[in-house]
Amino acid sequence: MLRCRSRNGLDWALSEARKGQPPLPTHVKPGRTPAKETKIVDPVPWAWVKAVLPHLTGPIRASVLLQWWSGMRPSEALTMTGRQLQRTDTIWIYRPVQHKGVWRGRDRIVQLGPNAQEVLRPRLKLDPDAAIITPLDAFLEVKAKKRADRKTKVQPSQQARDERNAKKAPPVGAFYDVNSYRTAIHRACDKAGVPRWSPHRLRHAAAARLFGAGEFEAARAVLGHSRLDMTRHYAASADRRLAADAMARLG
Repeated sequence: MLRCRSRNGLDWALSEARKGQPPLPTHVKPGRTPAKETKIVDPVPWAWVKAVLPHLTGPIRASVLLQWWSGMRPSEALTMTGRQLQRTDTIWIYRPVQHKGVWRGRDRIVQLGPNAQEVLRPRLKLDPDAAIITPLDAFLEVKAKKRADRKTKVQPSQQARDERNAKKAPPVGAFYDVNSYRTAIHRACDKAGVPRWSPHRLRHAAAARLFGAGEFEAARAVLGHSRLDMTRHYAASADRRLAADAMARLG
């Protein structure tokens, strides 16, 4: 609420300072200025997602699938904790504390169906404030794999070193950031031999699936948009596919 009031105060101060001057443009249509236009972001195909899954650590793989099924933003998936989840027999409700619309005073609610619940269930923590998608799990997973793949016997000196290291703070943080998440996906894409894609395209894929099924208002609600035209920006590829299907039948 404080951030909202500060922004409103800034808007008022700017309007007072510009009294008697020409109004500032509030919206410029595409193609009307020499400014570089942003490209339409296409949804990532499931074939590319499926190809990278074996090359991801458990937490990153879980976050990718969580985004695929729920349409949430990367930052929302990476900051999820048990305290923000309300679990019922049918739908789980996730209320991120920090999200894109906080400064507007809006509440963000993410509905999680059976597929998303299946992804999350094995990763729930006893500590309600612990990250569900955490680098700590990836660190332990990689360490266990190295130990399992070891061909020689563990020496006493190595055992002693492991005991000392177990008393130290882990060398990774409790939460992923979006940059490291994106980097992990890009490395997996290279290993899988598919084009690199960003985690935000998983959100576009969820929107395209809903638009393709004719669930326009549902897509808006799932993505947390206040207006349908914002959601249509995410589903431009679905519109193209609908047009192609229609012309294949009727054109």
